Amino acid sequence: MKIMKSITAFAACLFAAVSQLGAVQLHVSPAGSDTEGDGGIQKPYATLAKAVSEASKDTGPSEIILEEGVYFMPKKGVDMKGYPTAQSPLTIRGVGKVVLHGGVRVPADALVEVRRADMLAKLPAKREGHLYAFDLKNFGVTRVGGMRAYGFGSMGGPSHTEAFFSKMPLTLAQYPNGSEKIPLGRVLENGFNKSDASAWDPSKEKIGGVFAYSDPRHERWTQAKDMWLSGIFHHGWAYNTVRVKKIDKDAKSVTLDTQLPWGVQKNHHKLVVNAYQAINLFEEMDAIGEYYIDRDNLYFYVLLDRRPDSSEYFDFSLLDAPFIKLSNVEGLTLKNINFTASRATAISGSGCAKVVIDGCNFNNLGSLAVNISSADVSKYSPERLAEINNEFKNGKVYDTGSGGVAFTGGNEELLLPSRNKVYNSEFWNNARLQKSYSAQVLFRGVGGVLSHCYFHDQSHMSVGYSGSEHLFEFNYFERCCRDFDDMGIIYTGRLPYNRGNVIRGNFFAETVASHKSSMMCGVYIDDGSGGTLIEKNIFCRVGTPGRGGGFSAVYFHAGKDNIVKDNVFIDCDVAASQVQWKDERWESYWKNYPSHLKYVDSEVYLKKYPEMKNIMDPSLKRMNVLRGGRLFRTKPPLRGKWDLHLPMEEMSPDIPCGKIDYWDMAQVRKYFGRDPLVKEILGWRPGLVKQP
Repeated sequence: MKIMKSITAFAACLFAAVSQLGAVQLHVSPAGSDTEGDGGIQKPYATLAKAVSEASKDTGPSEIILEEGVYFMPKKGVDMKGYPTAQSPLTIRGVGKVVLHGGVRVPADALVEVRRADMLAKLPAKREGHLYAFDLKNFGVTRVGGMRAYGFGSMGGPSHTEAFFSKMPLTLAQYPNGSEKIPLGRVLENGFNKSDASAWDPSKEKIGGVFAYSDPRHERWTQAKDMWLSGIFHHGWAYNTVRVKKIDKDAKSVTLDTQLPWGVQKNHHKLVVNAYQAINLFEEMDAIGEYYIDRDNLYFYVLLDRRPDSSEYFDFSLLDAPFIKLSNVEGLTLKNINFTASRATAISGSGCAKVVIDGCNFNNLGSLAVNISSADVSKYSPERLAEINNEFKNGKVYDTGSGGVAFTGGNEELLLPSRNKVYNSEFWNNARLQKSYSAQVLFRGVGGVLSHCYFHDQSHMSVGYSGSEHLFEFNYFERCCRDFDDMGIIYTGRLPYNRGNVIRGNFFAETVASHKSSMMCGVYIDDGSGGTLIEKNIFCRVGTPGRGGGFSAVYFHAGKDNIVKDNVFIDCDVAASQVQWKDERWESYWKNYPSHLKYVDSEVYLKKYPEMKNIMDPSLKRMNVLRGGRLFRTKPPLRGKWDLHLPMEEMSPDIPCGKIDYWDMAQVRKYFGRDPLVKEILGWRPGLVKQP
């Protein structure tokens, strides 16, 4: 009798589970048909859009199965408005290798070697390989995305159309090659500067700036069509791609067409990072892997060392909208799907609850992988609030144009958490086009969680955040934030009411600036932000003091109530430092940013964080706290006034330790694994829990 009851109960549970997970199951295949298919496994649909439309007609849970293959979506993504819902959740799951492709794929053996003398004469005499080409119109392409401005102060939007080769990375034709740059020449006109009142005079011509050049290579480009410069033209943390208006051979000058926020850097303020590359130049195709698209005539050119075979291919990004656009949805799971070759953000959403992106990979995108804002959390009960977070997990995001995953959520006014989460995912090279302020993970709002992720090979910041009560724990960072000035791997700033953010149990390694005069750090709390706990992290060879000698592994620029507690610093130049603002600056600075002060007098904040009381009073002490920690071949804090609790201890290695070429967790465990603090931090196993 007991056995029969158990069997009956198991069957009931199994039926309930099947009913819940698969009341409606629809199949999609690249070989399917939207007109003749019925969504069954024998007669699948051809497109995701058709399957979503059919699933939305059901009142219960649904599952869409994407069969293995490549789904080309060059013109339009899938818009999901008001569906799925809490009552009608939807899972979209890939079986095998499923690719959503935002462009066209051209077999590489379509290439024809270019032998026209007039075309070859435009190229540098000294060049590698052979020039190949094909007509994109022969493969259904009727238009491509044009070049546009990128960087600080730009309008954003879809990227230009790019080319990707299955065999190797490609580079839009440029000079100089590789990472080498041309130093910014003597500035003749600074150009438009938004902070200069006279610049807004309607009678005054607005130009991007004029500067001299000394490299005669510029004179090859006087007839170039649609030439752009990519580099750092003013502040060391602000990157821009700008259109060239004119190259004057007689004056040996370059005139920029694109206006920069602050113009071109004044001669007496120049930095070593003020430099650029010239891009989108057919005239500079001289290295294997360089390409150029004639965007008017839709011709593609590439330099290769050999003619590819039929197994290789080129992808071209065309889609200028998200693959999946969400509006006011709840209960969507995306699983085991690859997103590639798009000009726009792959998944975009607003008003989203319980959107889970699991085991998905994103690459060769012109913008971000994911940009989602949450539903209004104030309408949920505390119990329900714990269930509606959005989540990105077990994925890879790489070779994207302007960032990785961005989540906005929670309620700042009421300090209600979003519980948005990024977990167990790998990020690299996420600023190909917009090289600054393209965070690999970005949190806005309240209560985001970033845990057990691996970040590497990023030119600018890895993690950016604004808001309160975010948690960043057990992540691994290496070779990040090395190419700019005045920046950090984890960065926030200009919001003095932000409170309760925690950076704990992370491993930072091998991040120093490319130039010794540049200022770089691991954690940067900038321009008056405070209330951050930086606790039990390991920093190995992180931070470059720079030209002012003030930067370090952890750096505060003004602000108060930040706590540096029980961290380990190995082979860093300086452990921690800060710059304190004078009372006059603290008082005057915020008059320019009233929107940054909107919660400084909030009863909700003052009740939870009483230390915020009268925070804007310039006469009150503004102190940051230092509590304990370990040092090995690292200077203690040398700059700023600290509230000291417990000294930092010099740490001795377990075995003799000479110069270490590259620090990683294995090396730290080898030399310092017996130290209780090191042992505790490494015991949390920063980085990936498992390889996604």
